[in-house]
Amino acid sequence: GFSGMLVILRPGFVDFSAVMLLPVIAAIFMAVSLLILKFLSSRESPGANVFYQNLMMTPMSLIPALFVWQWPRADLWVLLAAIGLLATLGHLALARSYKFAETSAVMPFDYARLPFIAIMAYMFFGEVADFWTWLGAAIIAASALYIARREAILSRTTADQKPLVGEP
Repeated sequence: GFSGMLVILRPGFVDFSAVMLLPVIAAIFMAVSLLILKFLSSRESPGANVFYQNLMMTPMSLIPALFVWQWPRADLWVLLAAIGLLATLGHLALARSYKFAETSAVMPFDYARLPFIAIMAYMFFGEVADFWTWLGAAIIAASALYIARREAILSRTTADQKPLVGEP
């Protein structure tokens, strides 16, 4: 997955800028956030998990936003409320999935966001991802699928090796 990110950023082949570090930093924060979510999923309800995550993310998002903040136009408030509602429902669904499944089983589904984001970026902003972005995304998705498959095989092997109740 890390190598896929390097393919997308292409360090050494394109001019480096500090902005290129933002996806790396975002990935680190996302990983930490998912680890916290997984840890809390065995102890807290999905609603409490989402509340704690938002409580943690709000000040972290607010500080950089203050430097560029502009009040949205009045006609965007309904759209922003819909985005907030859908994001909350998605976060609740993710929190519930961690309660019932291992992280390695959930993450390949989470990576399904990549093609949808690319489609929406094209539809709404006219952005077209280049070949290297698609190649890096494919490497990231393939690594997630490989890890999920490996973990499934390991868990089956471990389950097969456990003695049944009453066996010596």
